[in-house]
Amino acid sequence: MPQELTAGAVDSYYLSRDPVRLLVVVKQAGGFADAMNAGVNAAQYPVIGLVDPDAEFIPELLLRLIRPTWENCERYRSISLQSRSVAEVEREHERILDACERHDPDRAAAELARHLSITANLVARQMDWPDLFGEPIE
Repeated sequence: MPQELTAGAVDSYYLSRDPVRLLVVVKQAGGFADAMNAGVNAAQYPVIGLVDPDAEFIPELLLRLIRPTWENCERYRSISLQSRSVAEVEREHERILDACERHDPDRAAAELARHLSITANLVARQMDWPDLFGEPIE
């Protein structure tokens, strides 16, 4: 059972009516970690976007960032599963999530980099390109 992260009270939520489902969380200032935790707690989908408070928010930029993933997720999934089982991919995802839940950013980054390297190499091979990344360390 997922456990909520520590965060202060949320004032309100705004859900977009656009086909790209965006949820905006509005809360009193409580620090960067507090704001990020509130966003993670409110997440309803497997992909979340957290905006740094010092960054200029440009809605079109968010769509440009997520569109390739949104449009190609089935393609990447089918390529990824050609040489690996669903169980292997799920174990990779579980290792990433476990590191996040344990607040171990170094391990989370390493597991994510490993997963993305494997996937990128599979896509490259599908296109008859050489591997883009070295083999991951087990």
